[in-house]
Amino acid sequence: MNFEKIDFEKEKFEKQEAEQGGLIECSYALESDTLQKIKSEKSETKRNKMMRKLAVWSVITMLSLGGAGELKAQEKEIPSPKNKMEQTDENKERLEKLLRKNEYLVPDNILNIYYQTIDVNAINITNVSGGYIDRNWLSREGKTDEFGEKLKKLGLDEEEADGFLSLFSSKDVIILNDSLLRDEKKFKEILFHERIHEEMSHLNKEDLDSLKAGYNDIENHPAIPVNPDSNFGVSERSFLEDKFDTENTNYHGWFSAIASFNWKEFYPYLANGKFVPRVLEEIRKNHPGAYKIFEKMESEAKVEKQ
Repeated sequence: MNFEKIDFEKEKFEKQEAEQGGLIECSYALESDTLQKIKSEKSETKRNKMMRKLAVWSVITMLSLGGAGELKAQEKEIPSPKNKMEQTDENKERLEKLLRKNEYLVPDNILNIYYQTIDVNAINITNVSGGYIDRNWLSREGKTDEFGEKLKKLGLDEEEADGFLSLFSSKDVIILNDSLLRDEKKFKEILFHERIHEEMSHLNKEDLDSLKAGYNDIENHPAIPVNPDSNFGVSERSFLEDKFDTENTNYHGWFSAIASFNWKEFYPYLANGKFVPRVLEEIRKNHPGAYKIFEKMESEAKVEKQ
């Protein structure tokens, strides 16, 4: 089960209001003890990895504190002229045709309460964009009843509630937030990402081991020296680096940090071009077996153009 959050990329963060910038500063302040530990770490490579992980924790904190408000702000920005609304309806119909038989769009409130039900740490997260469900996560004790009760509180009739309960009790399905239909690029990106997760779930152990070996090589690759004056006083940077220029921002490689937490996120992000070119080239040159598997997954997961 892999669930993604909406608006997780660097360029989205640069558009946040000043009050959300304050939330980021607050989240960093809450981690002051961790920062002290990072500063005291003798290994520079370990310090860099710790900083990347701290950055991910900071954004999770920000989403927990301000996610709902962010969505409301985005809704206010949606253009309302009639011709634009008609175009939106046409885009919605066209994008819906890209979905396969095991891929579903659901209202954001339904997706949010499902995510909050299966993850006790997600109670304040309200901007889940979608995920690949590889098993029935509601089968754990009490989760089916808990989710059912939350559906009833939304005012759904019994037939609607049973339909959503059946869907989320399924396995090998991709669920997407229907608000993604407002942004074609994001819709295709998230769908492609989740399809890569689905392809990985169907691989045998040998293929998974090959992919993991390629990832481990990237993750443990020697760091690259940099000019400390232009990179927060750090004299080296990880080989696994986000494609976005983070040198002059307060963000330290979101996608590479997530991949460090969970290696199975590496290849979906690689497929969506989130890392600098040297990362893919390293896989291609030194792990041809993994690269061949990766290419096949990309081909199978491709979101067809209309």
